[in-house]
Amino acid sequence: MNRQFPWKPLLVGGSALTLAVVLTSCSAINNALGRPNRDSNGEITAAASVAATSVKVGDCLMWAEMSDSFTDVPVRPCTGPHDAQVIGEFESTSASSPIGTELENEAAAKCVPLIESFVGASWQSLGVDPSYTSPDSVSWAHGDRTVQCVLVTSDEQPTLTESLKGKG
Repeated sequence: MNRQFPWKPLLVGGSALTLAVVLTSCSAINNALGRPNRDSNGEITAAASVAATSVKVGDCLMWAEMSDSFTDVPVRPCTGPHDAQVIGEFESTSASSPIGTELENEAAAKCVPLIESFVGASWQSLGVDPSYTSPDSVSWAHGDRTVQCVLVTSDEQPTLTESLKGKG
């Protein structure tokens, strides 16, 4: 995957194919498979570095620890310090590569309504900036078009200690 700040993509590496695996509560197996440990509500329960393909809407991240192109994501429980949260996702209709003005414009147009739906209309007052992640060129060539909209603390410091859902 790729990440951009603001409105510039981060590319997520990996195959467009995902293996279906039976869910288990065993944290060792989850960690080995690159999946975060989650409670019965789907909330992340422990800090981990997980496969980018296992990140879901609502997950909290350490954006400052990520490179511009990545395959693993540092996730955190939303109740602890973090600097970003995935607030929505969409399938890109862009015909161009995962890096470029067309995708950047599409993310700007599609992420703002998702932000307002997840956080609320006055999200700008929360000290966060919009960004997004997108597939890398290999995943894009295999048909992966999932773009995740992310809100990141303006200073990229882990000053968030709760979910941004409904806070705006």
